[in-house]
Amino acid sequence: MNASLKMKKIRPLIWSLAVILLGIISAIFLYKFINPLLINFKQQPLFLTGSPFFSSFMEYPGGLTEYLSLFFSQFFVSRVVGTLVILAFATANAVVLYYLAKKHLGQDISLGLAISVGILLTGLHASYEATLQTSIVLLISSLSVFFLQLLNTRKNYFKIPLIVFLGSLMYFYIGATALMAFTALFAATTLYKKDVSNYLTALLLIGACFALPAYTSATSAYMGYKEASLGILEPTRKPFFFVQLITFLISPVLILLSPLKKKMSIKPLAINTIHIALPILLIAFSTAFYYFSFNKDKKNNLLFHYLAKNKQWAEVISIGKELSFNDRKVPFQLNRAYYHQNILIHKAFQIPQYWGERGLILTSHYNSEVLMLCSDLYYDMGHIKASLHWAYEAQTKFPFSPDVLQRIILCNLILNEFNTAEHFIDMLSRSVIYRKWAEQQRKFLNKPQLVSRDSELGEKQKLTPDEDFFTNQIQPIYDLSMLLKKNPSNKMAFEYYMIYAMLTHDLVKMEKEIHCMGSVGYKKIPIHLEEAILLFSVLNKEKKIDTGYYTVSQETSQRFRAYSELMMKYRSNLKQGEPEFRQGYKDTYWYYIHFVSPITTKREFKEKK
Repeated sequence: MNASLKMKKIRPLIWSLAVILLGIISAIFLYKFINPLLINFKQQPLFLTGSPFFSSFMEYPGGLTEYLSLFFSQFFVSRVVGTLVILAFATANAVVLYYLAKKHLGQDISLGLAISVGILLTGLHASYEATLQTSIVLLISSLSVFFLQLLNTRKNYFKIPLIVFLGSLMYFYIGATALMAFTALFAATTLYKKDVSNYLTALLLIGACFALPAYTSATSAYMGYKEASLGILEPTRKPFFFVQLITFLISPVLILLSPLKKKMSIKPLAINTIHIALPILLIAFSTAFYYFSFNKDKKNNLLFHYLAKNKQWAEVISIGKELSFNDRKVPFQLNRAYYHQNILIHKAFQIPQYWGERGLILTSHYNSEVLMLCSDLYYDMGHIKASLHWAYEAQTKFPFSPDVLQRIILCNLILNEFNTAEHFIDMLSRSVIYRKWAEQQRKFLNKPQLVSRDSELGEKQKLTPDEDFFTNQIQPIYDLSMLLKKNPSNKMAFEYYMIYAMLTHDLVKMEKEIHCMGSVGYKKIPIHLEEAILLFSVLNKEKKIDTGYYTVSQETSQRFRAYSELMMKYRSNLKQGEPEFRQGYKDTYWYYIHFVSPITTKREFKEKK
C-alpha cells in the first residue's frame, strides 16, 4: 500500500518532466530537422487582407479552414515563429482533447491520448505538403463537442436542432472532414448514456455526413461527391492519409472503449505502474515517429531549391552533388550555380549531364513544377519578356504564390509596364508579410529613369532585347542567339548558348557565335570550349575556327591527343574501353559525347510534359 501511495505521488512529477521533454523534442524536430522556412517555400502561402480575398474562400465547403490556415501559415517565413505556430496548434488540440476525454478515460490515459494527438499533428508537417488545416479542423471539432457538453441539461427540442444546425454550419465553413470528426466525437462522448435523444442526434449527424456532400455535388459545377465528402482527407497519399485518419479516429475510438475499463480488474499497484510507464512510452513513440516521418532526401531537395532562390550558389553546388540526377531540375540548378560561380564553361561536364540540353533549359518539356524555374533562368540572363511569360504561366497554376507575384512585378517594372506592375503591387500590399517589399517597389512606378538607375532593374533592362520576338520553347538556342545579337557581352547568354550547342552535338552553331568570346571578358579559352574546338577541328578538317587572339592550351591539346589514341585503341568496341575512358576523362566534353549524351546512348526520358 505504501509503495502504491509513493508511486501515486511521483506520477505528477514524471508527467511534468515528460511533457517538458516532449515539448523540447518536438521543437527540435520542427526547428532543426523540418525547418518551417522550407514548408513556406514549398507551399508559398499568401494571405491578403480585404473582403474580396475572404469572400473567395466562402464559396465552397471548408473554405474558412483554408483561409485560417493561410493566415497562420504566412508566418512560416520565420523559422522560429513557424515552429511556435505548429506547436501552438498541436498543444491547443492536446489541451481540448484532454478535458474532453478526462471524465471518460481518467486523467493519465486522457493525457496520454492528448499528447499522442499532438505528436501526430506535429509529425504531419514532415511531409512539407501538410498545411495547418488538419489541426484547425480537429481543434474546432473538439471545441464544438466540448462546449456541447454544457448543454446536457437543455431540453431535447432545443438541443437536437441546435446540434444538427451546428454540424451543418461546420460542414459548409470548416469542411466535410470537420463534420465527420464532430460526429464521431459527439457519438463517442454521448452514446454511453443510453439516451434516445443522443441516438437520434448521432443518426441525424451521420445522415448529414452523406446528405450534405450529395447536395453540394448536385448544386456545384466544379465539385464532385468525392471532393465534397472527403474534405482535407486525400486517400491517394497513403502515408499522409493514414496518419490523418489515426489523428481523427484515435480519440472517439478510445472514448467508445472506455466502458471496458470499468469491467477490467486491475490492482492499484499495476495501474500506477502502467501510468508511470505511459510517459516513457510516449517519449519513445514521439522519437520513433519523428525519426521515421523525417525524410532527409526530401528536405535536401527543398533546401537545394530554396538556396538557389536565395542565390547561395556555393551551398547549392555542395548539396546538389548529393542529390539524385534522375530529376532534371537538379542539373538545371547546378548549371545555374556553376554559371554564377563563374565555372559553368570550365566544369559543366564534371556533373553527369545525361539529361542533355533538357537539364540546361527546361522549356522544351515543361510542367507546373518547372514554370518558375524557366522564369528564373531567363530573368538571370536578361530575357525579361520570356521570364514574364513563364511567370504568367506559373500564375495560372499558383495564382497567389508570392514568388510568382514578385517576379511579375519586377519584370513589368523593367519593361516600363507600370500599370500592370501597380496592379500586382496593390495586391501584395494587402499582405502583412510582403507589404514592405511591395511598397518599396512602388517608388519605381511611372519613373523609368529611376528604374534604369537601379542596380538590379537597370542591369536587366540593359540586357533586354530591343527587338520583340516569339520565344522558341522547343529550340531555345535561337533565343540565346537573339540575346547575343542584342548584346554580345551578355556572358550568361553566351555560355548557355555554347553549352547548349555542345550538349546537342551542334558544334557548327558553336563555331557561328564563338566570335563573341572576346566580348565577355575571358582571359583565356575556357576548358570545355577548348575541348569542343579541338573536336570540331578533327570533324571539320577543311574549316578552321577563328578564335582571334585566343589559343588552345598545350595541356588540353596533349590531353586530346591521348584521348584520340585511346579512341583508336578501342575504335571497334568503345563500350569495352569505357572504364578506362571514365578513369581518365570523365570530366571532359569528349567523354560526354561518347558515353553520356542521350543522343549517343539513345536514352528515353519519361517525364510529364
